[in-house]
Amino acid sequence: MKNSILIICITLFLIQCSSPDKQIYLSYYRMINNAEYSLFEGDTLQAIAQYEKATKMVERPFLRDLRTLISIKIKSFDTIDINETMELAIKLGASKKYLCCDSLINSEYRDNWDEYFPKYDSQRLEYFASIDTVYRKQIVELIQEDQKYRSLLESEVENLDSIRKTNDYRILEKLKQLINEKGYFGYSVIGEDLLWGDNEDNFNDVFFRHMDPDTNKVYFYDILKQAVMNGDLYPDKYASIVDYDCIKSGKWEQMYGSCSFAYIDGSYAFPLINIDQIDSSRAEIGLRNWKEHLDITGLKYDDKIRPWE
Repeated sequence: MKNSILIICITLFLIQCSSPDKQIYLSYYRMINNAEYSLFEGDTLQAIAQYEKATKMVERPFLRDLRTLISIKIKSFDTIDINETMELAIKLGASKKYLCCDSLINSEYRDNWDEYFPKYDSQRLEYFASIDTVYRKQIVELIQEDQKYRSLLESEVENLDSIRKTNDYRILEKLKQLINEKGYFGYSVIGEDLLWGDNEDNFNDVFFRHMDPDTNKVYFYDILKQAVMNGDLYPDKYASIVDYDCIKSGKWEQMYGSCSFAYIDGSYAFPLINIDQIDSSRAEIGLRNWKEHLDITGLKYDDKIRPWE
């Protein structure tokens, strides 16, 4: 009996210890959602306060949120602690190139970067020492392989579609092997500041948009969802991967509402699989509610409009 009680107590203790970790990034996402909506409504001071609160919630806030916070501070002439926020972003892995993708940050710091951040090079070395740079390099090389045949036209290369499929399968096998050996290539593992080509967006969904939907579901959905909970993947990236697979598989309906199409009078979100559960589905991975999503994106929704039928 005593052993049973001891086991129960230990189990409850472990649950109590682990639950906050599982929930902390969901709380972080909710606060960031509030900040973004405040910004959308024009309440910049409230947005800054909410961004500040969010970035103090976790040890590793997203670099894109720190970059946004810095940018709106510059825009609103709120220069209090702005260099401290920049220093934090650099410490957490933001490169000069990543930060200066934002035009306001670029204008503010471009000409005097060394004066403001004399320790940047040494901080960069310290950061690289804290992540798996070998894995990072492998992912960069794999992105380059993925893009190898994407810019070509059917008229330029014979059997291009077949070549792309063969290349995608080869990349899939490499990706599976890397993840099996090293775990998912999340932000805490290889960094968040990878930029590819002229795209300042994140690299995480590059591979999965080119995979077969069933392949993604079998091999990657669970891994990617866990990465969201760990702060290793943006919730909207996970949602867009799943939704894009739903559309691509011919269902023309989506789980989270991240995909849209152009119509006569504007852009519409693709029909939802279950509109009655859309808010709970979105909240489960840290996305804002459906109404606010439509407000911010400017999307319309009418599941009766289906031009593909």
